[in-house]
Amino acid sequence: MKKYLWASIHKPIKVQLEQLKGNIIYLKDNLSLYNKMINNDPDADLKELALELLTYAKELSVDYIVQPSGSPAFQLCLGVELGIDMGTGYEYYSSIGILYAYSVRVSEDITQEDGTVKKVSIFKHEKFIEC
Repeated sequence: MKKYLWASIHKPIKVQLEQLKGNIIYLKDNLSLYNKMINNDPDADLKELALELLTYAKELSVDYIVQPSGSPAFQLCLGVELGIDMGTGYEYYSSIGILYAYSVRVSEDITQEDGTVKKVSIFKHEKFIEC
């Protein structure tokens, strides 16, 4: 059975839980690391933060980190650190994958009584994409 580290600020919805089919550990259980990821501190060392997340995931023996939160810059650093360690021949992080949710935006235009139009968008989860 696969083991996942849920790193999103959002709780997984039913369809996501059904797709993962495994043991889910929540990053919120490590409040210190979770807070570092979601705060997007512009002075943070994002490389160190990425390595801290990867090390934590490795210690937990997870197969995947799901929806890692944080800034786009953090996402890049996470990918680079995962790739560098794999690319140098070190196998320390090579067993960890990253999953991102793929959703479809469903929009509806609703005409109001005064004639204005209100646009409502719903994001419908489709699947996870492995990186």
